[in-house]
Amino acid sequence: MKVFVLNLERAVQRRAFMQAQLDRLGLDYEFIRGSDYREMSEDDFRQLCSVRAIAVDSYLRGVFAASLSHLEICKAIVEQGHSHALVLEDDVILPADIAETLEDVAQAQKSDSIILLRYYCHRNEPLLLSRSERVPTGKDGEFVAPVDIDSVASAAAYVITGNVARRMLDNLYPVDHVPDNWGPFYRKGIFSSLYCRHPQVVRDAPFLPLVEYPATQTFWARLKSIVRRAGIINRLASSLRREVVPASHCLSFTDAPPFWDRRFEDTDA
Repeated sequence: MKVFVLNLERAVQRRAFMQAQLDRLGLDYEFIRGSDYREMSEDDFRQLCSVRAIAVDSYLRGVFAASLSHLEICKAIVEQGHSHALVLEDDVILPADIAETLEDVAQAQKSDSIILLRYYCHRNEPLLLSRSERVPTGKDGEFVAPVDIDSVASAAAYVITGNVARRMLDNLYPVDHVPDNWGPFYRKGIFSSLYCRHPQVVRDAPFLPLVEYPATQTFWARLKSIVRRAGIINRLASSLRREVVPASHCLSFTDAPPFWDRRFEDTDA
């Protein structure tokens, strides 16, 4: 399976980090240069993004530029004719057996679906996952779907099919969406199902976010992000036989139906 890695030209350290592990793992990969909002003109935003992106707000501009970058990967997937592809942002750590995981995904994935290898909850609460339509995969894995499509977050590592990539190109311009908020994609008919691979096999690398989220720009927020990503607190806690995990990165499982079946429940109610 082809791997596409999103990387900004100014993020040289991230590129070197990703290239080293991809070479070590023997994967077939390609770097896609990301759209950098700092280099985009007013005309660029007016042509490619919704009117919301024209505001002089670095957060919105960064988010929409990131969305454009993911669409550039979709363009490469379609042009090269891939049936499946792994999309990575440049701040993740891959497991040693990622090639086996990708083979399992390719065999089980439906043509109109997305499978997340890295995920968490948009809210400060555990991500609720449904096992009512779980799909066993590999030696110890399974695909499980979120109960609420608007709760699941992260576009750091996901497997997309060529069909879904084409739908994104056909339906998402001008850009008016956050790349890791999957609800709007579903409501636009981009995919019919989305699964999370459990257990998670991809981890965050210790880099600060390049998108300037307002809540992460304070000194203390940036310090906490470095500490959490580097795992310092977790290693200390592990020595005390405890593990510190943000609520949004915890998981909860239920027999309730996945999001694509719950719409019928809502209608009946």
